[in-house]
Amino acid sequence: MEENSLIQAANRIASTQGLVAFTGAGISEESGIPTFRGNGGLWDRYPPERFANMAGLLGEFFLRPKRVATFLQEILRSCLDAQPNPAHVALAQWEAQGILRAVLTQNIDTLHERAGCSKIIKLHGSIDCLRCTDCGFKQDLDATQMQRWVQVLSPDGIGRRQLWRALRKILSPCPYCGGRRRPDVVFFGDLLPPDAWAEAQQAASLCQILLVIGTSGLVRPAADLPLLAKKAGTILIEINPKPTPLTPLADLYLEGKASEVMKELVERVDSIRR
Repeated sequence: MEENSLIQAANRIASTQGLVAFTGAGISEESGIPTFRGNGGLWDRYPPERFANMAGLLGEFFLRPKRVATFLQEILRSCLDAQPNPAHVALAQWEAQGILRAVLTQNIDTLHERAGCSKIIKLHGSIDCLRCTDCGFKQDLDATQMQRWVQVLSPDGIGRRQLWRALRKILSPCPYCGGRRRPDVVFFGDLLPPDAWAEAQQAASLCQILLVIGTSGLVRPAADLPLLAKKAGTILIEINPKPTPLTPLADLYLEGKASEVMKELVERVDSIRR
């Protein structure tokens, strides 16, 4: 990354109390969670037209139940095993210092909250939550419950009937209305949660600096948030290992891995604020 850009970014962040972060899969990749796009991403191995929407998953369930079990288990296990990296921790530190107002995240992995952030707007939901499709009741799950999911979904020897039984154990009826439940995550074709989307738009429009970390800038409508911020006159700082469609909009582009750039930024911001 360029030294001059790093200095400028640190000076601007150190002098604001209106920082908002917008994060994507790249911030969690260093924690061991595979990205969805790019070489070796999940969509290389599990085509999104078959695994990223409910209709596609249903078709795979009938044709390739073992493959569905492997896909679900991989996502669950990677989220359970991952730990927050220095980039997640840095954002939590800035929140505690009053610099960071909120994190707008496309990630479902819970690493921001485990790092210590409390103001998180989850645009694509969260892996540790079930939502009733009838009454909307949401139930948070702990690590023990999710670990049971991983065990129940073991693909060894699993067939259609066994997978159906496993999913019925995981997606038990709603305790309030008895309705059907599903993981509270956004699939392709789903609308973003209206409250989260409205809150994210407001945060992006009103912040002084939007710090974009580890997002491809390709997933819409979430990718529209930096555009919205820019139209409102917000300073845009991007951290990514390579340029994205958002890079031409950025006031400052810091090239590199999220954890490495954020560690350097934290040290410089602390030095300026002393």
